[in-house]
Formats: sequence, structure tokens, C-alpha cells
Amino acid sequence: VATQWLGCELVDLYGADCCLGENDVAHADGTVAEDAYINPHIMQGDINRRRFRTRPDMLQDAVTIARMCQQSNGKLRLIGDTLPVILLGKDEQFLNDVSRQIPAGGDIPRPTLVPLGALCPA
Repeated sequence: VATQWLGCELVDLYGADCCLGENDVAHADGTVAEDAYINPHIMQGDINRRRFRTRPDMLQDAVTIARMCQQSNGKLRLIGDTLPVILLGKDEQFLNDVSRQIPAGGDIPRPTLVPLGALCPA
């Protein structure tokens, strides 16, 4: 992590939500996610009985952040009620399964809602 290279011993990461709420504002002009992004690919699914809405790039970021935190030996802490925090307690197989839910590029109709599936038992 770059912050460790700079000499920081502990890094707290706030606000890495990596997900969208219903009608979340995506830009300062009030545009919602479905309208803000060209050809948005919105995914949703339940993890630990909670519904998450995200985009493929945000989901991959959540997995990457969770893995970085797991490998940091406690030097990177996630603060907040976020998707990466929910993923922190999951094993590598679960994170791989989540990553496999991310579709390859292509012509996706606008907007598209792709179910993440029941990734985790209740």
C-alpha cells in the first residue's frame, strides 16, 4: 500500500461503500446512476440478508479492497457499513465467486439489472 511506503503504520479507510442506493445521486447535478453512466450495468444481490446494488467496476473494487485489508495484517482498517466490510469476513472462495458474477464487456442494454444471485446463505 502506498501509504505504508510513505511511512504510515495504520490506515483507516472511510466511505468505501462500492454500492448504490435506490435513486442515489451520482453527480452534483442530481443525476442518478441509471442516467449518469453511459450504458450502466447495475447489479444487485443479497449478502448476509442485505440487498446491495452496484456496478461491475464497483463490485471488483469492493473485492479488491476487502482482499487488501485481509492481507494488511491489521494495518488497513475499513470504517463504516459498506460492501467491502461485508466482504471482509468472507473466505477466498466466496470472493472468487463474487468476482465471477462480474460479466465481461459487451453491448448491454441500458439500464440492465443483473442479479448477483444468492451468494451467501442467510
